[in-house]
Amino acid sequence: MSATGFARRLWRRARDTSAAVIGGRPADGGALDEEFLRRLERLSMLARRPAAAGIGGEHRSAARAPSTDFADYRAYVPGDDFRRIDWNAYGRLGNLYVKLTEAREQLLVHLLVDASSSMAWGTPSKLDYARQLAAALAYLGLARFDRVTVSTLGEETRQLASARGRARFHDLLSFLNATTAAGRMQMDEVLGGYRPDRRRRGQVVLISDMLAPEGYQDGLDRLLRVGLDVVVLQVLSPQELEPDPGGDFELVDAETGERVEVSLTRDTIARYRERLETWCAEVEAFCAQRGIRYARATTATPFEELLLDSLRRGLILK
Repeated sequence: MSATGFARRLWRRARDTSAAVIGGRPADGGALDEEFLRRLERLSMLARRPAAAGIGGEHRSAARAPSTDFADYRAYVPGDDFRRIDWNAYGRLGNLYVKLTEAREQLLVHLLVDASSSMAWGTPSKLDYARQLAAALAYLGLARFDRVTVSTLGEETRQLASARGRARFHDLLSFLNATTAAGRMQMDEVLGGYRPDRRRRGQVVLISDMLAPEGYQDGLDRLLRVGLDVVVLQVLSPQELEPDPGGDFELVDAETGERVEVSLTRDTIARYRERLETWCAEVEAFCAQRGIRYARATTATPFEELLLDSLRRGLILK
């Protein structure tokens, strides 16, 4: 039995996952920790590719346009705006130069949340934790006037259309709160079928347990080929990483319903841990080879610690 299959089979009864939370509180409009959100607003998404979702955001663009942010000089050519000529440079060098400035553009953020049945495992569930991350990252993007698209990937793919501005945050929370972990996801197929606007590619953040024995590599490669800057946040439960020995069990695969009898002896669990760690290391190595930013967390990791500390170390926030 594969480590991913064993991890999915640790699930036996899906708990209710109807309430996403931020900072340990229900993710409804009136229960957010204002201090946490204020700290969050001081950050922004770290994008490796030029932003291309339209003018009006707070990210630097590779485009050159009139603005308050000086970028470079170039020689004057007929037709250039005379107001852009640097007369001080002309006085020093005797040649005409115009100032190039950097446009500020929106970043289009695609948040992909794994909502397959295996995400129901744990207390709190992996889905609860994933929705916390998605909600916080969405708030950050909206506060920075980026455009945010949220999709949940499970028995069916659901998507909230591109949103912009803090006023859309409650719509986004309602969308996430309506998400439950259900069904089986073929990650390669789902990611391969994701169709972002080719004119507005931006950044995609996949939040998933990555327990995809059918494969994830082709799907991630496809996201890269269409020009997306890809980030993978792998979320696991402590119970998956360190299951307790407990005798004989009939385990049920959370996504296929397949049943298997197993004795959870210390030796069995030791082999399982080794294989699961190998699987996670392979995911991380694949991401590193492709230039995909990757982080792994457990649902026991304090949420604010993950978001305000770990993810600021050049991974996704700055």
